[in-house]
Amino acid sequence: MKLTTQATLSAVRRATFNMPFTIVFGLALGGLLVPIGSMLTDSAATYYDQAFPVVEMSGTLISHSNNEAVIAIGGSKLRECSYVRMQAYSRAADGNMMDAFIMRVDTPESGVTRPVGAFRIGTWRVWPLPQSKGVVVYISHLCGSRLVMTKIVDLPFLAKDQPL
Repeated sequence: MKLTTQATLSAVRRATFNMPFTIVFGLALGGLLVPIGSMLTDSAATYYDQAFPVVEMSGTLISHSNNEAVIAIGGSKLRECSYVRMQAYSRAADGNMMDAFIMRVDTPESGVTRPVGAFRIGTWRVWPLPQSKGVVVYISHLCGSRLVMTKIVDLPFLAKDQPL
């Protein structure tokens, strides 16, 4: 039995290397599968992050003026990932988002990674907000080698005459 297996393997090796097109075909097929494989893993990671977010948070509008808003943010951290940063945007009337600054106002931001669980992450000032109709805040975490961004706040501003 062992001799038959060795003879078969030798025959396959000879047949493969005697036909160079099989080598070229294998290299071409491998070259095509590399980008498809990376696309599939990226897509799978994106779906995983949507199904199992790092955090689930929400914000409460404390005050806002023509140029700034103050919001309180709290919620739960669901996965062990390292905190990287927060990024804020002002939302224009047409829905486009523009970069804004965000700064913690109740205490200085420590930038430490928190454990899994429920907590408040404080009171934050977002500015500038020229002709803004709302505020959007994302938080970034490093999960292994992937950077995961999660939307934690999407607060529209109500018009002065609009009821709550």
